[in-house]
Amino acid sequence: MSLPSESYLIGLIGDGVTPSLTPPMHEREGAAHGLPYLYRPIDLTAHGLPAESVGELVRAARFLGFNGLNITHPC
Repeated sequence: MSLPSESYLIGLIGDGVTPSLTPPMHEREGAAHGLPYLYRPIDLTAHGLPAESVGELVRAARFLGFNGLNITHPC
């Protein structure tokens, strides 16, 4: 299997998601399949953002080239 020429940038948006085990789990699974997969937490709490800012974050992520987002409850 040859490696794809692009990487995949995914974000996890939510309150208190910095310690989440999801990003490293997804990155390991991507690596196991030869996919350069970067999964980054976007922690509302850590950045002092209210849940109402999710729409703005989605627009910013699109502008910044994110391939996808997971948004957790209660956002």
